[in-house]
Amino acid sequence: MKILMVVMSGLFVVVFSALSALHVYWALGGPAGLDKAVPTIDGKPAFQPGALLTVAVAAVLLGCAYVSLSLGFSSQFAMPYAHLAPYAGWGLAVMFAVRAIGDFKLVGFFRKIKGSHFATFDSALYSPLCVVLSAGFVFLSTAASA
Repeated sequence: MKILMVVMSGLFVVVFSALSALHVYWALGGPAGLDKAVPTIDGKPAFQPGALLTVAVAAVLLGCAYVSLSLGFSSQFAMPYAHLAPYAGWGLAVMFAVRAIGDFKLVGFFRKIKGSHFATFDSALYSPLCVVLSAGFVFLSTAASA
């Protein structure tokens, strides 16, 4: 089970680090993929995320990477606050499950607005990824607490 924890934790660190870097790219004005990252209503973005908010999301994603790292590797390395990682992992599991379900309007499996680039990617990638991340954090948090 320890090998699976390390592998899953390592994969999560890579995913969250890449997502964080992508958000920094967007915060710096990079346009690639932005039309697939923001929900639209009648062809117009539902909101315009500013650079500060986008950097804040990047920081939260790095925090997710740290929680993942702590859950999988705290027994091999001394990591600050590693004793809190299972609790944070449970919180992230709930957060990603809620994101996958969505707000019943713009995001998630049960969104009403369909047919946009975002909606296509949300159905095919974003919401399924959130389910995987939620289940992964349940596994990692449970295993780390045992």
